[in-house]
Amino acid sequence: MEQGEINSKWLRYYTQPETWNLKPETLTLMEPDGRTLVVIDPAKCRRFVTVDPAGTSAERARERRGREPSYSVAQVWEQPRSREQAHLLILRHQVRGLFGFDELLAMLHKLNNEWQPERIWIENEKLGQATIDIARQSLPIEPIPTLQRDKLTRAARLTLKLSRGEIFLPKYETAWRPDFERELLAWKGTDEQQTDQIDAAAYAAIVAETQSPAPITILPINCGAWN
Repeated sequence: MEQGEINSKWLRYYTQPETWNLKPETLTLMEPDGRTLVVIDPAKCRRFVTVDPAGTSAERARERRGREPSYSVAQVWEQPRSREQAHLLILRHQVRGLFGFDELLAMLHKLNNEWQPERIWIENEKLGQATIDIARQSLPIEPIPTLQRDKLTRAARLTLKLSRGEIFLPKYETAWRPDFERELLAWKGTDEQQTDQIDAAAYAAIVAETQSPAPITILPINCGAWN
C-alpha cells in the first residue's frame, strides 16, 4: 500500500484517570512502547479550540461533483505552558458534524461552556468569518487566515510535529479518535481528499508555535508567516 503523508508509527497516545473526580486530573503521555513519557497537569496548560467550519468554495465545488460533503470540526487542545514541554500538543476532545450556521454557533457555545478555552481559533473563510462577526461578543473567538494556501502547505507544521512524536491522542477514546486516525493515515496530501479533521489539527500546530505560552524552537517551514 502506498504510504500517505502521515506514518502510523508517528501516532502517540495519552491516558487519564478513569475516575473523573480525582484532583488534580492528570494526563499520562506515553512512549511508543507504552512507558510513561511525562505526566501533565491540565491546570498548567493553555487550552484552546481550533475550528474548521467547512463551506469554502473548494469544498462546495467538491460536493457539486458528487464527493462526500465537508464536515465542520472543532478540536479542544492542551499545550503545556512550561518552556520544556511547550512543544507538546494534547488533543482532548473533538466534535464533527454537518452543521448549519445556527447549529455551528450553538455547538461552539456549548464547547466553550464545557471546556472554557482561552481562545477559539477558526478558519476565516466564508462561514468562519460570519461566525466571528456574530459571536465575537460572546465567545473568545479569533480568526486563522488560510491565505489561500493548499492543504499540504497548511499541514506542514502538523506533519512535522507528528513525525517528532509531539502530538498525543486519547488512547481509550472510541467515539471519534478512530475516524480521526483513519483520515490522518489515508491522506496523500491532495486537496481532493476529505481532510476536515486534519485541517483543524493543522491549525492547532500553527497556533501552538505562533501563539506559544513559552518560547520554543521553531524550525523553518516554507509556508510564510501566520500573524
